[in-house]
Order: sequence, then C-alpha cells, then structure tokens
Amino acid sequence: NSDRKRAVILLDLKKIHSFNTSYGYSYSESVILLITRQLAKWCPPGCSLFQVSFERIAVYVEGYESKEALTALCESVIGQLESIQVRQSLDCNLGILEISETGTKSFDVIKNVSIAAARSEENRELPYYFFEQELKEKKDRESELREELSTIARSEDEDPLYFVYQPVFYSGRNEVMGLEALARLQSDKLGLVYPLEFIPLAEETQTIIPIGKKLLRKACLFIKELDALGFGEVAVAVNVSPIQILRSDFGKDLEAILDETGISPWRLTLEITETAFAASYETVNETVGRLRKLGISFAIDDFGTGHSSLARERMLNVDYVKLDKFFVDDLLVGNKKQSIIGEIISMQHKMGFKVIAEGVEYDEQKAYLEEHGCDYLQGYLLSRPLARESVLELLAKTNS
Repeated sequence: NSDRKRAVILLDLKKIHSFNTSYGYSYSESVILLITRQLAKWCPPGCSLFQVSFERIAVYVEGYESKEALTALCESVIGQLESIQVRQSLDCNLGILEISETGTKSFDVIKNVSIAAARSEENRELPYYFFEQELKEKKDRESELREELSTIARSEDEDPLYFVYQPVFYSGRNEVMGLEALARLQSDKLGLVYPLEFIPLAEETQTIIPIGKKLLRKACLFIKELDALGFGEVAVAVNVSPIQILRSDFGKDLEAILDETGISPWRLTLEITETAFAASYETVNETVGRLRKLGISFAIDDFGTGHSSLARERMLNVDYVKLDKFFVDDLLVGNKKQSIIGEIISMQHKMGFKVIAEGVEYDEQKAYLEEHGCDYLQGYLLSRPLARESVLELLAKTNS
C-alpha cells in the first residue's frame, strides 16, 4: 500500500573499527553478531532488519503512526543495546529517514539516513536525528566546498580568495593605524563564502597550509601596494591558524614571502586566537617568539575568551591584545562605573602590551575606551570591512 508510512532507522556502529585494532577482527565480528541477534529477537511487527554493511544495521519500518512512534522505536533500539551492555563502548549513532516518495532509490535512502546518523554524532543532546532536506543541502554544500578548497590548494593559478579590510584607528584620532585583512572566498558554485564556514573545513582537511600561505602572500603584496601609494606607516594584520604556525616550515615560508615582496616585516601583524595559545602554550609561545625576531608583530585575537592564566599571560611573546567584543558589548548593559574593562586595559599596559578593542559600535563604547586609555579601536562605528578601492579612498582622507 503506497499510502502507508515508511521509514528507515539506521544504527551506525562506527567505533567497531577501533575494536579491530584493540581486540582483533574476530572479536568485532562477535560483537556485531550479538547485536544483530538481540535486535532480531526484538524486531516488532511492521519492522524488518537489514545489515547494510559490517558496521551499519537498518530497521525498515512500515505503517507507523507518527514521528513519535519512530523516536519510541529508536529508544527501544537503544534499550536493546544497553541490555547487552554495548551502547556505551560503541557510542552508537542513529539516523531516521521518512520515505515520502514511492520508488525512492535504495542508494539515496541509505546515503540520506547515513547523513542523519552522522548528524546525531555531532548533536549529543539526543542519540538519534531525523533527516531533513536542509541537512542534505548542507552536506552537499560542504562536499562542494571541500572540493573547491582542494582545487585552490593545488592550483598555481589565480584563485577566488580575496580580502576585505577593516580599519583599526588610533584612539582619539581619525587616523588609521592598521588594517585587519579578512579572507573571503567567491565561489562560482556556492557564491560568497565567509571564513567561519571555510576555515574550519580547511583546517580539517589540512588545506589550510597551502591556502594560508597564499593568503599571507596576498597580504604582503597589498602592503607593498600601500608602500607605493605613500601609506608606508599602515600595518596589515592577518589571522593565522595554529595548524599553520606549529609547522616547522612556517617560518621559512614566511621569510621567503617577505623576501619576495620586499616589505618591512614590522608592517605585518599575525593574529592568533587566545584559545590556540591556551591549548599549546609553550610550543606556540616559543614559535611566536622566534618569528618576532624577524620583526613581525603578533596579536592575541578574542582576548578574554581563552582562559589564559595571568602568570602565563605575562610571558606571552606578543605585541597586542585584542579585547573580545563580549567585553565591549558589556559597556552597553552594565554599570560603566563597575566595568572591569578599564582595569583590564591598565593591566595589559603594565605587562607591556598595546590594546585593541574590537566591536566598537556605539559612541558610548568609544568614549569609555578612549577615557580608559585603550590604544586602538576597531568596529562598525568607525568603519565596516572595506574592499581594496574603498580602503585606499579612506586612507587618502585619514592618513595623507
């Protein structure tokens, strides 16, 4: 009957492969056999059991009433796994797909329900997840983006990566101290892609290494252009991934780019998140110290979010700390007389760091930060990120 509701529940036992390494294939096989026997005994009316692959078992459901009935079945599957004490050790993931069209290809059914099972692994609130079309579109977009990043990483030709630049102003002066270079990817297939989407994927696939190198070169070439136009005092800051900076050849590659472009190293600032420092403090700090000897400046981005200890912070080999927008926003909701931002700025100065406040969007934030000695200000109140031509027009007004 084509009107009867149909669905597939997929049980994904990915971690079974780790058993092969620890205990051998025969042990893993015995665990799968135990699970399939238990589920076969349990399998209620209207359900059929299939082993799709070694680590994936599907329950085909027909004639159910509602989504709640499917989640109840998932809970029942979980109960069966707990009864034989394998759920915790295998960390099982369940995906649910409602089959809406008669004659849907089995390949697509398994592919889509597998996407849902993978999503349940990411979403730890529930051990199961319903497939949604938006989820498939997201996965398809992610696959397209992975492929594009791989092509960019391998190609020697012109690529679709470019920068927009957000100015950083001297506190109390309408003059630009530096520009933060913010990467963008203009894809023919995907349109404009922001770094929050493509950088984590580049880090996951390690394409961040060649891509990061390309971005650094673009930034240095822009500095060279600024020099030629008479803006030789403006620095350019580029965000770098800890994956890049922890590579043994990062310094050598950076020196080669500096030599090729002929820029003064002090014109380049590399920004690293505080979280990266906190995660690998000694290694990152040592590497940064070595690179600073080239004359490059360093800034801690998102300062105040990485939970660095005060003792460690005093030893950081950096020039600037960038106050996270969270602190600047607090000036709008709290009692400014009780705000600790003034004390934070003062403390950073005592430790030898200059302070940049990010996310300045209102006059009252600007006034407070200037009054409390913040060195530099960045945010939409002063300027949004600008394309190259607009940056040059701004500099002609502010720095000439």
